[in-house]
Amino acid sequence: KLLSGKPQLTPELPKYSESSLAPTRPTKTSSHSSGTATTESFTVGGVKIEILQGDITDDDSDAIVNTTNERIHLTGSGVAGAILKKGGPEMQKICDAVTSQSGFRLYEGQVCHTRSTGLKSS
Repeated sequence: KLLSGKPQLTPELPKYSESSLAPTRPTKTSSHSSGTATTESFTVGGVKIEILQGDITDDDSDAIVNTTNERIHLTGSGVAGAILKKGGPEMQKICDAVTSQSGFRLYEGQVCHTRSTGLKSS
């Protein structure tokens, strides 16, 4: 869903008691390497967390989340630059089509979903 205009208010987060926030020791559940990526899996407080170290543009995940500027210019040497390099000029054209809408600006805290090109997660 594309957002424009003023930022949407985030619903209030649920309240937790101090006992429910007590630190728990992570339990390592698995570790493996695949190509150029290494994955570590941990369980913390009943939640499975997977940490992938490698090129995010080579991952076949459902989505890549990236911080951006209000006009969604994919520049720099970080994740945005890697997305642009792997996705090619068509990826920036997709972002430009979103931001070409009259008055569109992506404000802090807002989310914009685009399709991708040239990425395994396409």
